[in-house]
Amino acid sequence: MSNRTILGARIAELRYKKDLRQFELGELIGEAIGISLSPSAIGQYERGARNPPLEVVEAISDIFNVSIDYLFGKTDEKLTVDKYLKLDKIELERLLKTKNVTFQGKLLTEQDKERILDIAFALFWKDK
Repeated sequence: MSNRTILGARIAELRYKKDLRQFELGELIGEAIGISLSPSAIGQYERGARNPPLEVVEAISDIFNVSIDYLFGKTDEKLTVDKYLKLDKIELERLLKTKNVTFQGKLLTEQDKERILDIAFALFWKDK
């Protein structure tokens, strides 16, 4: 299978797994790079009829939290270490922003949550 075919197959597979339509993926890419893509363009990428520009590949990588190497078939490992760390940070931020979090029976304030993020960033992600 050629790289173009692998790329298209992986984009389609990831899109199906996320239950996204082609136009929805095009809109997400548009939010990331400022240019929305038509369902036709997404279909051409998926069929291998057209190669997406690098900025589109990077956006797809970010949207699905997979490495570019995975998209091009260089590896079957979807996430890189950097992506794992980024995903961890996003998940922690989402948890702290959307849930009532307690510590030792005390509900954390928004300021407490920001401090936790600052500490976690300093400990785990500052050099990443």
